[in-house]
Order: sequence, then C-alpha cells, then structure tokens
Amino acid sequence: MCKIKRVLLESAGYRVIEAENVRNAVEVAIRERPRLILMNYLMPEMDGLTATAIIRQHREVRHMSTIMNSALLITSSTCTQPQSPIEGF
Repeated sequence: MCKIKRVLLESAGYRVIEAENVRNAVEVAIRERPRLILMNYLMPEMDGLTATAIIRQHREVRHMSTIMNSALLITSSTCTQPQSPIEGF
C-alpha cells in the first residue's frame, strides 16, 4: 500500500492491515475480517480482479466490499466481463 494512503486512513482513525502479497491477502482477509479491502489492479503475482475473485470464493469474506485502484484507466467494459467479480461499477 502506498504510504500516503496508509497515513490518510490512519489519521482518519482507520486501522490499516496489509497483506505481504496477493496470495497472502486471502489469509489476511479471512483472519482479520476487514470491512473494506483496497485492492490494486496491477500486482506482480496476479491482477486484482483475479485476487478478488479468489477472495470471494470463501464464504467468510464473500460479502466484504472491495475498492479497486490502479494507475491504469479501468473502463466499465473491463469491470463488466462475464467472470468479473466487480459489481456496481
């Protein structure tokens, strides 16, 4: 997570938990049960859409809200693919 995002969230009173990598994110989400997941679209191991789809396969964390962020332009067509885990774009 970008240090600026961490500082802004913590100064607003939020507790920030980071996963070491995208594969660890599922374990962290199940263990910590956050109310919100900030997911980067571009990551070295897999993209954020795939990671979100994996997280949503787990009953315990399926309901969690996810905000996808990226330096790339993400269009509505990117988020409305048949297998896209993103809703409400």
